[in-house]
Amino acid sequence: MKSNIVVKEITENDFIISIPSGEKIIETLNEFAKEYQVVSGSIQGIGATSSIEYGLVDDFGKYICKKDDKGLQEVTSLIGNFTINKSINKITPHLHVTYFDNNHDCKGGHLFEGTVGLIIELNLRVFFNKNQEVIRRQDNQKKELFFITHE
Repeated sequence: MKSNIVVKEITENDFIISIPSGEKIIETLNEFAKEYQVVSGSIQGIGATSSIEYGLVDDFGKYICKKDDKGLQEVTSLIGNFTINKSINKITPHLHVTYFDNNHDCKGGHLFEGTVGLIIELNLRVFFNKNQEVIRRQDNQKKELFFITHE
């Protein structure tokens, strides 16, 4: 991981990550998962972004609204999980975000990517490591999204 990203291991399964200004949120989480061999877990956080790309999904799993907001945004909730996508065999963070802008308009949706403004502070809880059972996603034949499987 980049040297300016601070990772503090609280317990074997709990981490605090501080992502500084200018870094990408999803990109950083992908790097973290690879370096720490995380295959499933939960994510929650707060902070600020300078740009954010988010969207909305319809009943068929298609992204019908994808928006890119620029300018300072206060992230009041960033929540989601890590899973392995069975179809592409890749660790994937799945996050939703709620934030407000300088007009105090509250917005949110599925987070595609965000550039950190001042800082993003995350708490990650790892469910399993690479040698144990993992939570996986698989494609749903009627939807374009990948859903968690309970196999």
